[in-house]
Amino acid sequence: MTTQNTLDFPLTSALEVIRGGAFRDDDELFEELALLAAPSYQDAFPMLRREWNRCDTLYLLYDDTLGVAGFHLANFETLEIEGRCVPALYAGLSVLRDNKKQSSLAGLLYAVGLADAMDWEEAGGERLAIWGTTATPVVYLGLWKALASINPRPDGSYAPESVRLALALRRRYGLPQSECEHPFVLKGVARDTLYSPPELERLERLCGSKGLRVFDVLGVQRAQGDRLLFTARVPRAGDQPLSSAVWQVAQRLRQERQR
Repeated sequence: MTTQNTLDFPLTSALEVIRGGAFRDDDELFEELALLAAPSYQDAFPMLRREWNRCDTLYLLYDDTLGVAGFHLANFETLEIEGRCVPALYAGLSVLRDNKKQSSLAGLLYAVGLADAMDWEEAGGERLAIWGTTATPVVYLGLWKALASINPRPDGSYAPESVRLALALRRRYGLPQSECEHPFVLKGVARDTLYSPPELERLERLCGSKGLRVFDVLGVQRAQGDRLLFTARVPRAGDQPLSSAVWQVAQRLRQERQR
């Protein structure tokens, strides 16, 4: 089985999903994933522990030789927005092994999460508000291509209706909001979660090579612990994701689950 360069391969043999927070007491797995994340951060341990404790779903991706090749943490939750309870999906930490960062495996991790979100919406009859934070162009581009109604847009603009969700998230997590501040820019919120120098250099090269200027336009300083808040929706009929690959894999995974 080849997983390095394509999303077109049998899914379930390479994937494991642990739900309901059942992974939280697995110290051996935590240590393995901390080692996987270590090259990307100055100190990966507290950041991973924080995400480990707040998320309820862990997606694991394996390769044939070296065990875990990547993982993604997520949390299905409820947000209160102007007195109304809104179902939400927090897209948390995603990490790939260093030698897999140029592969399509990140797309596969997103596809698995997207399949879960589709299943949740179908079962619950409500739309999920997807949200998270990032300073990584690969994550932002992947979301922009695969999801619907993502804010902010690549030019830094945003839909007026998205501000209510952004402000609700800022209030929930004690993030300040001034009138002159962009609602999707979180200044200094991750000062204790700094990228390693090699990873910072890699991210800067990626932004340049992909022409992604949203972080520069909005003044998001990765080295200072700034993050970009994003919100999105699961694509539905009539929506046209910019990239069909992740969407197609998510649909294929749902079909395999139903067999």
